Amino acid sequence: EHFKKKSDHSASSNGTKSRSLVPKNASTKFIIVFFVMLACMMLVVNLAMLQPLEHALGLQPSSSSQKQQQQQQEQQKHVSRMTEEEGREHIKSIFKDADVELTAEMMDELPTWEQIQTIVGDGPRIYGLDRCQAFQDSVPPIERMLGSAGMFNTGTNLVTHLLKRNCEIPERRAKYGEGATKEQYGMRWQVPWGKHTPAKFRLQHHTEKASAIKKEYLM
Repeated sequence: EHFKKKSDHSASSNGTKSRSLVPKNASTKFIIVFFVMLACMMLVVNLAMLQPLEHALGLQPSSSSQKQQQQQQEQQKHVSRMTEEEGREHIKSIFKDADVELTAEMMDELPTWEQIQTIVGDGPRIYGLDRCQAFQDSVPPIERMLGSAGMFNTGTNLVTHLLKRNCEIPERRAKYGEGATKEQYGMRWQVPWGKHTPAKFRLQHHTEKASAIKKEYLM
């Protein structure tokens, strides 16, 4: 309700239609800032979260993704060294990729690259890595699993996508062979107690299809 689309006559040169966001009230500023922050946070998670998890949990990255991860690491270094002008162009490219055209007024409302870096940082904070060795020592490799959990709108679907695309438990691949599902390789789309269920119910609750899973076998 805060936005209206440009006329169908304003198609871009390649034949596709772009969308123009027109501020209607004060809440538009919040929406713009939130969108930028969320997009940048997802970029940071995408680029930086997988390597620490793989190292700590003994996960094996898919061979086809190793080159891609190297490229992502180089991109992360480049993003962290961006100047204010380069950062602003990077923000604009995020909107462009989403097929959104910013007005001059909206450009003035965008946060600075320094503000984004201050809030988002140059990498994710991963807690609990000190408990990974205990997990490896107590859980048989063939039984190990990972799954995402968290509040709504915190990137759980993105985390699941990244885990399934980049990670697997080697012992589970050896058991199930080529062509098995990502779930069989140990990457679940959610934790057994429910993706958005508060963590305090971890051992007291389970989803309908995960009642037989030992919750201690999943990180």
